[in-house]
Amino acid sequence: MRRMAESRWWWDRRLKAELRRGEISKDEHFDSLIKGQRFIVKWFFTPFIAIWVALAFTLAIHGLASP
Repeated sequence: MRRMAESRWWWDRRLKAELRRGEISKDEHFDSLIKGQRFIVKWFFTPFIAIWVALAFTLAIHGLASP
């Protein structure tokens, strides 16, 4: 996650006003970016993957059980 945040630093430094004005440091920005990415994974991707796996498992069982 830290590597991803560092690779975005050049772009974010030019787009985010609080970074341009120096209101938050580089490390504070990295911490908030990582926290936001973890939130997205926790609340969007994890349920999506769980539903996808359950559906795939159900279809596989259904396919094996059908004549």
